[in-house]
Amino acid sequence: MNKKQNGNYGKLAAFFLFAVIFLCICGVAASGWQTENPNEPDSGDVVPGEDDGADENKDGTETPNTPTPDIYVPKYVNPITGVECDVDEAERGHIAFVFDSSAPMYGLSSADVMIEFPIEQGSTRLLTFISDSDSLGKIGSLAPSRGYISNLIRAFRAPLVALGNDDTVSYDHYDTTGSVLDLSQRIGYHYTEYSHFNYSNGHLIRAGLSSVKPTAPTEGASLPFSFTPFGEDNVSGNTPATRVTIPYSIGSESELVYSVGDGDVYVFSKNGVPKSDMLTGSSVNFKNVIILFADSVTYESAESTQLVMNTSTSGSGYYLTNGTSSYITWTVDESGCYCFLDENGSPLTVNRGKTYVGFVKSSMTDSVKF
Repeated sequence: MNKKQNGNYGKLAAFFLFAVIFLCICGVAASGWQTENPNEPDSGDVVPGEDDGADENKDGTETPNTPTPDIYVPKYVNPITGVECDVDEAERGHIAFVFDSSAPMYGLSSADVMIEFPIEQGSTRLLTFISDSDSLGKIGSLAPSRGYISNLIRAFRAPLVALGNDDTVSYDHYDTTGSVLDLSQRIGYHYTEYSHFNYSNGHLIRAGLSSVKPTAPTEGASLPFSFTPFGEDNVSGNTPATRVTIPYSIGSESELVYSVGDGDVYVFSKNGVPKSDMLTGSSVNFKNVIILFADSVTYESAESTQLVMNTSTSGSGYYLTNGTSSYITWTVDESGCYCFLDENGSPLTVNRGKTYVGFVKSSMTDSVKF
């Protein structure tokens, strides 16, 4: 009897032991089905603060999750065109040259900014700002400068190379002492062709600049405009303007015609013929065209006649880009810095690229045709 009871107790103990082991095994198996983080909600739960596609607008629409695009900002840009360039171009700066617009011109397509000024008998001169002049095998035809031409070198931080100065009257203008390589006084850095066309090259100019060590007028200098920020659309005017004609005289008419595609630039022409660079054969194109009206005075004497433009005060004008135009004004402050203003009176923002600036006598405002 005792043996039988002891056998039953043994079976009961074995049963309980088996039950405990079974429950432990089931517990371990069940824990494998749970998430590693016990605080993480089930996939069907909504977590406050997370984008669950809820109707945030309360109008039946869902707010899309739009990523912010990356905006590429180059490390180096050309200081007067705003266009991406290499470190050498960004740091070497520009040199300003005065060209005779009526002569065969070499290196003109390399100008990042070109400014045209009227002189006597309806002719014009060009103030060109070139950064890669070292690589040019021929530059010119070079011409004399004037006070109202030299005035502009400060705005673009460049030393000036010119064939002297042919002002015949005295008047107030920006003092360029120390900032000019006068080729009429520095023999050996230019040469003459056909008795009156004067040229130079990159090596001669660099040697000439090294000999006089001109100082670029940088104190207080600043560009008269700013550039559109990277990543933003190009600016445009409010009036169509695919062609502008500037009649400096019957024998000297400048024209800029908008060419859609290939940079959407204005092609520069003189007297109806597109002007090409005699050095490269390239046309002369600009992304921006700026026309500035300025007062002028003509001085006459028994010996000479001279036109003097007032480029040191203020006036009105137009800005053309992308086949459109808008009204602008320009002014010069007491320190000699230029500022171009849009029609709202705010500093002018231009598109990145090369720029043509044409100074026109105020009396000829109505003669400029769009």
